[in-house]
Amino acid sequence: MVVELGINDALRGDSGQTIADEVEELLRRIWSASYAVRVVLAEIPAHLARPDLDAAVAEANNLLANRYRWDSRVTLAHNVSDEGMPWKAANFTFDGLHPNATGQTLIAQRFAEAFHGAGYLPDSPAIYRSRTWNPRVVPRVRQSRGVVTFDWSKAATEVRMASARVSIRRAGSTTWRSTPWFRVKQHRATRRLAKGTYAVRLVPRRGTMVGAAGPPVVVRVR
Repeated sequence: MVVELGINDALRGDSGQTIADEVEELLRRIWSASYAVRVVLAEIPAHLARPDLDAAVAEANNLLANRYRWDSRVTLAHNVSDEGMPWKAANFTFDGLHPNATGQTLIAQRFAEAFHGAGYLPDSPAIYRSRTWNPRVVPRVRQSRGVVTFDWSKAATEVRMASARVSIRRAGSTTWRSTPWFRVKQHRATRRLAKGTYAVRLVPRRGTMVGAAGPPVVVRVR
């Protein structure tokens, strides 16, 4: 069983001691159901935008590491404190806490290392890599009398994003022109375009993470 929790408790005001005690109680319940369960226990990350939580997070991590360091039923995942590449929220998150595309691979690397160290995976993992966020979102596009409507409501149900913009390129041109950023909840935007054929792409954004533009959709304005 993978246990990765604690930061939301800190956000609610719990102390490091309380968080560690509640994790211990959870593990006690797990083992009361089945003593044979093995646990991979994650470290709690800090929140870049909430330095007031640092003390509680550090306290909880220290208490949990000391309690379970020598427990053969528990493997600690060093998803925060690995000396080779420690977790840096500015590099690996899009909002100070939640992982961006590269951060996701680093978390996967750290958990896989824990699984490997505990004997659950036969080979040493090589998962971490720098990668772009490429959800390949596609807008619905329609035109009427020169007014083109770009609708991303369906794309927003497929990919979690906070805002989006539309990139437009006229046939024969090499230049993409982009709209301002629109809130995803707005669902659609319109533009009046001259007669011609255009390629349209949707660009998603979530926090500081801007995704790669999705596949182009062709629209003919008559």
